[in-house]
Amino acid sequence: MRILTLFFFISALYITNAQALVEQHYTHYKLWVDCKERASIAFYYVASEDKGNKTKYNSFYDDPSLAQSCQQLSREAYSHYNDFESKYHRAQLAAANHFDFDKTALKEANFMANVLPQTLQLNRGAWKRTEELVECYRDSFDVVNYGGVIWGTDSKNDLFVNSHGVRTPDYFWRVLVGEHNNQKYFSAWIVPNANDARASKLQHYAVGIEQLIARVEYEEIKLLLNSLEVKLGKKFKYNKGCKAYVS
Repeated sequence: MRILTLFFFISALYITNAQALVEQHYTHYKLWVDCKERASIAFYYVASEDKGNKTKYNSFYDDPSLAQSCQQLSREAYSHYNDFESKYHRAQLAAANHFDFDKTALKEANFMANVLPQTLQLNRGAWKRTEELVECYRDSFDVVNYGGVIWGTDSKNDLFVNSHGVRTPDYFWRVLVGEHNNQKYFSAWIVPNANDARASKLQHYAVGIEQLIARVEYEEIKLLLNSLEVKLGKKFKYNKGCKAYVS
């Protein structure tokens, strides 16, 4: 009887965790939201040829279609008063610049559901470099984006639980997939949410799909990544053509 009870407890726990992810569909991107964390834990979109240059929004907004219990407690900047900790930005998962052809999508990119704390260095460094790679290649072929967070176990950086109700991810990850002239492209990275996550170090954060799946903390996202048709290919590389990117 005790074993049977334990079985049902574990089963219920798994079902609860599986149901905790809410899929939010926007004009040009998708989020998976963990309401227990008040945060999105994964995203998906396809970046096609860049045909726009509409002005981005400066303000951040609540998502009117998402339950308030699934959203952060504040839209304000991630501020803290610990001189020994990093400065953090409101960092977008799905990049607004990749939607600058559509004003509605630009506003949706500034929903707090699409935002999490990133160190200033990561936000302007390695994470931005992954966005630059999308800009570099999207005019040649569609670039499929998957990405998300790894919460990790470091609680010292969880500086915004009281103010925003959200933990600070220890890592972010991104996968880029594409195909051009019968050549498949694939790159994946796990980047630390740290002060030294510079753009020049992005190549050191590259991982294979198996490594990424092993680190991802949500079973639904593991299954999603495992179902990708392209898991190997030519790497997305930063080159002179990418330097025209303006965030």
